[in-house]
Amino acid sequence: VPDFDSLKHVEGAGYKGCAWGVFDRPGQKDELGTLNLITPALVARAAKEEIIDGDRLSLDWGLEKLQFPAFGRKLPEHKLIDLVPLLDFCGHDEQISFSPQTGSHWNTPLHVALQSWEPQRSKQYYNGLRHDDFKARNELNHGIRNVHKQGGICGRGVLLDWAAWAEKHGKERDPLLRRRIPVTELEAVAKAQNVVFRAGDILCIRLGFTAWYNDASQTDRKRVAAEGTEFLGIEANEESFRWHWNNHFAAVATDSLTYEAWPPSTPNLHEYLLAMWGSMIGKLWDLEELANLCAKKKRWTFFLASAPLNVDSGITSPANVLALF
Repeated sequence: VPDFDSLKHVEGAGYKGCAWGVFDRPGQKDELGTLNLITPALVARAAKEEIIDGDRLSLDWGLEKLQFPAFGRKLPEHKLIDLVPLLDFCGHDEQISFSPQTGSHWNTPLHVALQSWEPQRSKQYYNGLRHDDFKARNELNHGIRNVHKQGGICGRGVLLDWAAWAEKHGKERDPLLRRRIPVTELEAVAKAQNVVFRAGDILCIRLGFTAWYNDASQTDRKRVAAEGTEFLGIEANEESFRWHWNNHFAAVATDSLTYEAWPPSTPNLHEYLLAMWGSMIGKLWDLEELANLCAKKKRWTFFLASAPLNVDSGITSPANVLALF
């Protein structure tokens, strides 16, 4: 895989650092993006090295936790169905209607297209897929169904506990303040934890949002959904883009709503990760118990397993993610 500065300029992609075509095969246009970095050998190695004690954690934050969803998303609706009057059978069925993005979720490359440059009007997603292709369902192969076909997302997870590091070093941690976290701080966290990245790692960054939200007042929770609200997150600049690509992460995730500082910069990490590289972004993951267990064990790597929904043309999915030690 070429480094960031060796990636070719691609027509329609705008800024440098575009990975369209990098994972293509003869006669086959790639649809998986950086998930291609997760090979059977990588999964086997991660399982052998990381699953030692049998400890396991779910990293899913409850669907009902985000009391006031942001960006116009709707609250989940959960209906229990009594089978006695329907079938004269003692039991229950249920119906659940929800936006995957109100809880722990994955965003696939179909979530965001290029926004910031000409010819932006072409509205291209990863590997040149155009917005108008959404009209043809058989074109939507960059989404959740494709992830399901390859056996989900499994490999070595790496936690960077930025929130703990920031508290120790007196850094601003207000989740509703647009503080842009530079990659120098992420590197400092990795160094403090003795973490050495490997190609194909699934990067998890704890920013402290879900912990803050769990204890927040109703007033502060409503601020999360208010128009114009700012969010703490990773800085989006060329140094950040280069760092993310050159570490060859298979995917990234965080416990925040946006991963990057919000409102986004121009260009932004959503465009680079999703549209330029086909790299999935996990959001609103519950990393609290994980952080505590990692600190207790003095190791911040683990085996990560995620089984997204099997939905034709799906764009997002609940994370359904586990960490195993």
